[in-house]
Amino acid sequence: MSGHRRLALLVLLLVVIAAAAWRSARDRDDDRGVAAAILSAPPVSDSSGSLDPRAKPVAAGTGSPAKTPDRVVDAAARPAFRAQAPSAPTLSLAQARELMARLAEDRDCERAARALTERSQEPLERSFWKWLPPEQAAAERAARQQVAVRRSQGCAQWSDAPAASAARHQALAAQEALALQAGDLGVRLSVASRGKLDDTGKVRLRALLYDALLSGDVNLIARLGDSNYALDRAGWLHDPVRRLEPQVWQLIACDLGRPCGRSSLALDRMCLYSTTAACDQDSVEAALRYTTPEHQFARMDARRRELLARIRSGQIAGIFDPIPPPGP
Repeated sequence: MSGHRRLALLVLLLVVIAAAAWRSARDRDDDRGVAAAILSAPPVSDSSGSLDPRAKPVAAGTGSPAKTPDRVVDAAARPAFRAQAPSAPTLSLAQARELMARLAEDRDCERAARALTERSQEPLERSFWKWLPPEQAAAERAARQQVAVRRSQGCAQWSDAPAASAARHQALAAQEALALQAGDLGVRLSVASRGKLDDTGKVRLRALLYDALLSGDVNLIARLGDSNYALDRAGWLHDPVRRLEPQVWQLIACDLGRPCGRSSLALDRMCLYSTTAACDQDSVEAALRYTTPEHQFARMDARRRELLARIRSGQIAGIFDPIPPPGP
């Protein structure tokens, strides 16, 4: 072989290797693009002092920074290999999960604090409670107050001032971005479910749904119905029972071991977030049965039993395919 031909083959081989490396790097950055965009936003502050979303998370009820995990890297101490590198710490996967659990508690604190205000009671009185029998309306009021007090225990002082609210939301977005960079499955599922999905986005979301189901995490399983909606938005709009899919997966999570009885976090969140007559019920299932028309609950319960049987028997292939439309 001549020297010119060997040189040409060598150049061609280098081009192929460079193209493969570029494609691999692009694929790895799919999830990180959203995180980088969020982290690039400027910090927000108000008159109470700095509320930089890149600051350490505050431990609930203490007003002081939470203990910094050993593996969190100080961005200022990290050498700037690239001028555009985001100045944010990195988390291990375990740290990301712990962070997201604390953020969920913070959201519960905020919702519970709102529930204790008279302003939050007014729409319930006007639109829902007035239609209940007087004794049941009184029981709901009292139960909702008890839930709000229970979920407010250990919470930091909360303010509904616009600046404070904006700072909390920006801090939440920045901390979620850190968890996304670390690969937290719950955050990846949330991000993949947002917006209108093309075919590639649906493939990616469906794979994450299977990952969440196979993880065995009952709190993630309880959220699968919300994420599954993004795969078949049009079908859900035309079939009211399909819109009950989030409740189906909540029941499945209860069947698989998630605490769902009175005073459980799952039922308390239904009381504070979702329904208007769940606060005085004995379980998530009892609350859904009470707040759902009988014929719809029957179909919802049938689908729950079908999916649960498939999960327990290991027959989960196609479990996130679009739901067939009801027969004539």
